Amino acid sequence: MTIYHYTTIDSLAMILSSRSIKFNRLDKVDDMEERAESANVKLWQYMFVSCWTENQEESIPLWRMYSGNTHGVRIGMTIDMFEDNIIDKSSLPQGIPTSGTLKSKIPAKDFFSPDFFIMPITTRNEAPDSDTLFYCHVNYVDDVNEMTKDTFQLEITKSNHADSKIAFGEIGKYKNKRWSFQDETRFRLIILPFNPFKVNPDKLVTVAVNSFIDSKPVPITEYFLKLREEVLNKIEITLHPNSSLSDKIIVEALCRRYAKHAVIKDSQLKDKINLK
Repeated sequence: MTIYHYTTIDSLAMILSSRSIKFNRLDKVDDMEERAESANVKLWQYMFVSCWTENQEESIPLWRMYSGNTHGVRIGMTIDMFEDNIIDKSSLPQGIPTSGTLKSKIPAKDFFSPDFFIMPITTRNEAPDSDTLFYCHVNYVDDVNEMTKDTFQLEITKSNHADSKIAFGEIGKYKNKRWSFQDETRFRLIILPFNPFKVNPDKLVTVAVNSFIDSKPVPITEYFLKLREEVLNKIEITLHPNSSLSDKIIVEALCRRYAKHAVIKDSQLKDKINLK
């Protein structure tokens, strides 16, 4: 399945040159209502997203909002666009227990930051239209806060210790109905404000609970996830309806350098609308 992302030519250049897609922390997206809280815990700050749509038909509102009016593009890539990394004993620091191998979208080197931890995303084998923690369809609702208010729950164990239960799958999944024109799907990454590999195992639950209760922030606002070379090389690029000849020349030059087999095409709305 091909999915689509509306952006500027400047952002296209960054995607092609870095061979990666940027994930933004949820408070950096345009819908401020996504910053809903649960039990006063700001769980949105642990969710990072990259926003797309499965709708093949070009969207005038999305062109207007995300493409810089005239100097923009719509990129299309297969839903399985991200690089797989083999995680095994040889790729982990000495002393980290492991058994067998694992395919993860997150490279092993990014598991060991001292003050945050990116949850590993394994290769998805589900049907393209099924929701997972990594990829989901946005649900458009009347009240985002109502849908997310119970995502964090504090539990007292039998030994009278505190533990937390978090429904991360419910975060970054809902938007108000006023945004339904976006017909959005998104990739999601969970980034925790502590690193379990850097914490004494006996204190891990305490550190985790305290971090969430205190809404401890993650020290980054964006993360870049690598694309598969064969997918990037065949990227589909639709030029803005109002694109100029110079825009096309720039896009073609970028593709000659970074994506030689890219498909570049004019918008179906060219000469039909004026978004200036």
